[in-house]
Amino acid sequence: GYVKVMSKTMGAIWITVIARTHIASEISEVSAAAVSVGVLGVMGNKGAAAVRFCIRGQAVCFLCAHLNAGDHSSNFERRIADIHDIRAKMVFHECLQYVPALLRKQGTQEANANKSVEIIQFHPPISLKHHDKVIWLGDLNFRLRCPAKEARQWANDPTHYRALAKTDELYKAMAAGLVFSGFDEGALKFP
Repeated sequence: GYVKVMSKTMGAIWITVIARTHIASEISEVSAAAVSVGVLGVMGNKGAAAVRFCIRGQAVCFLCAHLNAGDHSSNFERRIADIHDIRAKMVFHECLQYVPALLRKQGTQEANANKSVEIIQFHPPISLKHHDKVIWLGDLNFRLRCPAKEARQWANDPTHYRALAKTDELYKAMAAGLVFSGFDEGALKFP
């Protein structure tokens, strides 16, 4: 089966991390945080929610973001700035030592008799750069910079996926070193 590791919401941004029960027992230092980059930097309509934990000696963070929309170049610049703001401001101040749902799960009381949902403070707080793996996902709102008719035609033909990807704002920004320096993205593979 599966257990919920942790969830975090901020406005309409929501992330839930689940794990197989047998793996969840290896997870520790579970924490969640959020950063707003919406109107005046306080509205929860844009920003990110994240869940982090340690497993098998690795610090892992899953981050779900919703960035500024719009086709104008100023919106593109805002998306770039939002990514940098999120990377700078996302910090985790405390954690739960174990996965809370695992402690409540039927049949695990004996195995977890000496474990409790203990809150541990991070001094100093942990930022994104202190993780071995950071997985960004969500509605980043980057656009394809090609005519809509062409994009629809290319999207329906797998032989054109590479050409379509070359028009992607995010790929161009990454290639120019504007965002996600040090990150890797898997190949685009659609069924």
